[in-house]
Amino acid sequence: YDSSTDSVETQDIRLKPARAITDVHIPCLVWAEDALSFVHFVPACLFALQLLVPDEHVHAASSAIASKFPYTLMDGPNESWLEYVIVDSGQASCFPSSVHLRLILRQHEDDPETIHIHPQSFFSADIRNRTLSTNLAPLTLLNSQIRFLTRTAFLNSLIGTLLDPPIGFHHWKLTQNLEVYIGYIITYSTSISPSYPRALPSGELEPNYNFVLLSLKPENHHWFDKADFKELIPRCKGG
Repeated sequence: YDSSTDSVETQDIRLKPARAITDVHIPCLVWAEDALSFVHFVPACLFALQLLVPDEHVHAASSAIASKFPYTLMDGPNESWLEYVIVDSGQASCFPSSVHLRLILRQHEDDPETIHIHPQSFFSADIRNRTLSTNLAPLTLLNSQIRFLTRTAFLNSLIGTLLDPPIGFHHWKLTQNLEVYIGYIITYSTSISPSYPRALPSGELEPNYNFVLLSLKPENHHWFDKADFKELIPRCKGG
């Protein structure tokens, strides 16, 4: 795809809560399916709007949204954050420092039903480092302060979180979600094909694969080199 499958109107409406955050001068980065669709042109279904903000501004960001739009801050973890009961009867949350808001009055069909606000450190993101992100300035100047990770920064963040979970243990549901995002990026935002050999008969790495590999942090090379893309890609909702 060479453009998002979501209309400009849908993107603009989905980003309203993020604009409420940047309007009070809190840096904000769009995460998950919205980022994959709007910037990386993945034909993903849109679920909760997930946003990253500096750790110290998580609660201020939620207040900025709730004061401007009909959302209410919910107590406790979101159900989607809880581990599968078959894996952990205690159902630990994968996002213990995140908050979530729920829509209480729908104004448009594209309004996000729920909003998840995560501290940037969970995904080793640095929103203030503009070399790692881009924006949707062509969409509208209103969105120019909202950031989206570049493909390389997105992959580094996802792989880094898989290798070193901030919660200190392997969370199966979180792992599945992050691998889906990686599968999305490999399928729709690179020229890598799971059917291509990674090494050519000459012994050199396949050029498209090598380009993506070398763009990653060195500590993420081993995971990427050993990943079974055939396993990741079928999990893509748009695949």
